[in-house]
Amino acid sequence: MVRVRYLSHDTSGSAALEFSIGALVIMMLLFVIFDIGVLFMDQRGLDYSVYRAARWASVNSASLTTSAVLAQFQAAAAPTLGASTANACTGYSSAADVPNGTTCYLVVSTPGGATFNNPVTVQASFAWSPFSLFTGLTAVTLSSSTTLTIQN
Repeated sequence: MVRVRYLSHDTSGSAALEFSIGALVIMMLLFVIFDIGVLFMDQRGLDYSVYRAARWASVNSASLTTSAVLAQFQAAAAPTLGASTANACTGYSSAADVPNGTTCYLVVSTPGGATFNNPVTVQASFAWSPFSLFTGLTAVTLSSSTTLTIQN
């Protein structure tokens, strides 16, 4: 009986317990903030890379091929998405040609042909997944599209 009363008033070790619970919550929040930051950085990088590829296509209509636009996209995407991810992207001339399960792809379309004053549309999609799996964030598909007019 005396021993139980002694333990109920003993506070040694409570600071360590409070610190461990608080540190866990703070670390979880930091991981979530980091993952959301990477998500926005990857979306911005995808937008920029698609714009750069579409810009190249709009001023280089003489050599406009899906593989050439893909190479421009990969060069622009490598700094943000990573060289291995960017180089794993594949190019297609139609969205219908993209196989299911493709994690990174680029679609280049020129509905009026690759001639002056016709539009060129570059679309890209990238499967993003969080670094820390225990935060509750799920994988999402990032996509971007840019349409420009062919200049020459």
